[in-house]
This record gives sequence, structure tokens and C-alpha cells, in this order.
Amino acid sequence: MRLGRTLLLIPALSACYVYRPAGAALPTGEQVPLTLTDSGTALLSAELGPSTEAISARMVQDAGGQYLVAVTSTRRRGGSEPDWAGEQVAVPQPLVASIERRSFSRTRTVLMGMATVV
Repeated sequence: MRLGRTLLLIPALSACYVYRPAGAALPTGEQVPLTLTDSGTALLSAELGPSTEAISARMVQDAGGQYLVAVTSTRRRGGSEPDWAGEQVAVPQPLVASIERRSFSRTRTVLMGMATVV
């Protein structure tokens, strides 16, 4: 009985996050998803592979009109998502259609906790 209640509380203890458009400055070390423009997909194919439309990476540096990122995975137009081992890639800012940052969602966390308890 006690184990059952404990197992029910595990999801309530986890937090929910959402991705929102990033502001002007991105802190070094933060995990960010970048969506490339069509030009970005074409121009970065030698570094990222063909038809790469999005990158999940850790921000290393945001300076000089480009993002230097340590890539953890990419998403290709065909749906494949190859894993990376943190290789660094310089991505010129004009080739990025959108960049987001992960943030804590108090509302979703509370709702998940309430749903789990009920």
C-alpha cells in the first residue's frame, strides 16, 4: 500500500517545462533548440549533414554574429534524429529561423501534480 502511494507521487515530483522564444542574450552553457532557415539547411549541410532543419545544442558562445554551439542532436527533414557527442559548430545568426529557451512551467507542473494526486 505504501509503495503504491509512493509510486503515484513520483510524477508529481517532476517539473514540467516549455520552450519559449529566446530573448536577446543567451547564457553560456544553456541547452537550446535552433531551427534553421532553408538557407541554413543548405549552407550548413557539410557540417551538420544533408537536410538538417533543427539543432539541439548547448550554447558555447554568442558573439560576432554567430552562435558557437556544442551539438547534442540534429533533426533532418526525413524525420531522422542522429545523436552527436557535443561537437562544436559555428552557426551564423542569419541562418537561424528561431531559437528557444527551456523554462519552468508552474501551471503545467501544478496541473500534473493535481492530476497525479486525484
